[in-house]
Amino acid sequence: MKYWDRRRAISEVTGSMLMIALTLVAAFAVWGYINSQAQISGSAYASKVGARIGYLEENFVIPEMGWSGTSSVVVWVYNIGSIDLQLVEAHLYDSAKTVDLVYSINGGTDYVKDYSAGSTSGCSIVATSYESPTLSSFSLAVTNTNTLTLTIPPSSAAPTGQTCNSFGKTLTSGDTYTVVLLGYYGNTVAISRVK
Repeated sequence: MKYWDRRRAISEVTGSMLMIALTLVAAFAVWGYINSQAQISGSAYASKVGARIGYLEENFVIPEMGWSGTSSVVVWVYNIGSIDLQLVEAHLYDSAKTVDLVYSINGGTDYVKDYSAGSTSGCSIVATSYESPTLSSFSLAVTNTNTLTLTIPPSSAAPTGQTCNSFGKTLTSGDTYTVVLLGYYGNTVAISRVK
């Protein structure tokens, strides 16, 4: 009889030790999962806060807009924010949307895309000859002013087989033209003038 009592006592101790070990393993697994989720949430929160701070620090105005010849618009940009200004997009259009061009950066390359009615959906070309300076190189220090010249591409620049209705248009006296600039952190500023 003593033999069985002794075996039962060993089994109870072994069972208790196994239960404690399993509880500790489960606790560490839960702690590891919660800790990794907290790090992921903290990183996402920090990223959102950083973007929001950038949005709040980025601030610019367009004090004036003018013309250079019959196919170029010149805008003066003044950085009144507390960080250097990087532009990522410029939208040029007239009141009738016969000219509707978006100058933007995609993969480090500047493009101009025609969004006017009747244009082919993929009507875009490299814009380095139609922006001065190029958007990808446009950087404006705090309290500095610079100009940005946007030129309407000639109709001959349209890709083969595509219809780009804005290409080749001239700036017409009496029409209203609008330029909308988009900063890196999402701020937009627009100006409209009659030619």
